[in-house]
Amino acid sequence: PSSDRGRASIAIYHLNRRRLKDARKEAIITAVTAVRMLKLAEAQGQPAVAAELRAFIDSRLTADDVEYAGAARAVISDPAAFGIS
Repeated sequence: PSSDRGRASIAIYHLNRRRLKDARKEAIITAVTAVRMLKLAEAQGQPAVAAELRAFIDSRLTADDVEYAGAARAVISDPAAFGIS
């Protein structure tokens, strides 16, 4: 974290617990896979598949009520940081 407040939040809420780190990692892996599939569907001219993938991403990965949605949103907002070109 780049701020004292961020570091304090991580310490107070124990956000570096192994279980939480593993769950965030799984959310990221799922999001990376979905975004790669979406890009492939778009590149291959499969709009119906792309639409289904967008709906999946929106409802199952990044919706406000989804656990670890923030991790998935990070992938969506900066795919290059996760190796997606």
